[in-house]
Amino acid sequence: MKKWMVVVVAVALCAAVLAAVGCGGNTSQAKTDMQTADKAYATVKTQMDALGNSLTTVLGGAVSGNFSQLTPQVLQSANAQISKILGELPAVKSDYQKIVALTGVPDYVSYANAMIKTLGLDESSLAAGQKLITDITPLVQAGNTAAVTQYFQANTATINTLQQQSTAATAAYTNAQNIKSSKNL
Repeated sequence: MKKWMVVVVAVALCAAVLAAVGCGGNTSQAKTDMQTADKAYATVKTQMDALGNSLTTVLGGAVSGNFSQLTPQVLQSANAQISKILGELPAVKSDYQKIVALTGVPDYVSYANAMIKTLGLDESSLAAGQKLITDITPLVQAGNTAAVTQYFQANTATINTLQQQSTAATAAYTNAQNIKSSKNL
């Protein structure tokens, strides 16, 4: 009987050790993948924030009738920056998708899914902004400020949608960060 108890205790200890090792494997991987993805997103977010601040000043002034900062060079630079960021977003999304593919780490997966949603909204917002820039560039190059004003008036819904997409992206990012902090990731 004593031998039997020793065997049962030994098996139970082995099972506990194996379970502990198995549980921690994906958590460690998820944390590493999250740090990589977050670092990549931080780089892109810095670029998006700088671009957003620049364009808000330039386009906001133009909507109000101040065209002094709305130049073909500014638009060309913004278009190039948007293209660069749009080119980087798939790699960042892929980094978060690595986390989603892991098992046994539901909090990390929730966070990664929230960041993937953020990236999708960022991409939509950037694409809409790029379309607006592409639309007004020929008008600005021609120096036709009346046509630019007319464009903004005729496309108020498009501009409002662009602002809503930007706001939704910001809210999604805030939600993702709330998941990260509330789950202590």
